[in-house]
Amino acid sequence: MNENDVGVNRATASLKKLQELNPLVTLDAIDGELTKDRISKYRVVVSVGNSLDSDIQLNELCRQQTPSVHFIRVNVHGLFGGLFIDLGNEFIVQDIDGEVFFFFQIEKLIENLLIFFLATKNSNC
Repeated sequence: MNENDVGVNRATASLKKLQELNPLVTLDAIDGELTKDRISKYRVVVSVGNSLDSDIQLNELCRQQTPSVHFIRVNVHGLFGGLFIDLGNEFIVQDIDGEVFFFFQIEKLIENLLIFFLATKNSNC
């Protein structure tokens, strides 16, 4: 995104660059209410920067579809971000090693390169 995109809906402004990542995938930017009928024609719905309550309702609408529509929620708050992915009841995680995942915290950036990071194990999340 650049200065020309100021005031433009984020989904609309991002669409062209996102489409360049994989031209074999069809993307739509939808501004406005997502109803059950609108969602039914998609396999994945990505929600960026919406309220938790709104995204819970949207995820429920995605799960009500047959087969369920995958739901991805993304939020960024300054340097921090969060991601939630619901691939429906049909998706089963096959954890082969039981290893605890790691969280990484960036400690220092120099000239846009990651220089140091702290890694901690955390099984409480």
